[in-house]
Amino acid sequence: MTEPTPVEVEARFWPDGRIEPLAFRWRGQWHAISGHGRQWQDPQGRRHFLVMTVPDRIWELAFDPATLRWYVVRRPSGVWAV
Repeated sequence: MTEPTPVEVEARFWPDGRIEPLAFRWRGQWHAISGHGRQWQDPQGRRHFLVMTVPDRIWELAFDPATLRWYVVRRPSGVWAV
């Protein structure tokens, strides 16, 4: 099984605990997030986010609050990283 790919993410952390990813850097290029979908927490405590970038590409990002790191879990090609 492939490990998730670490990425830089620009995100807003709201006082009520919400996290809103705004953009991320994938392979040296920044991608602005144009829409947000489902969010959930996995059994390991990572928070997952389905996000959309232009042109209508869906990505799955994960935030690990234990390490404060972000990962790409799924890319638009449909290939899962985990």
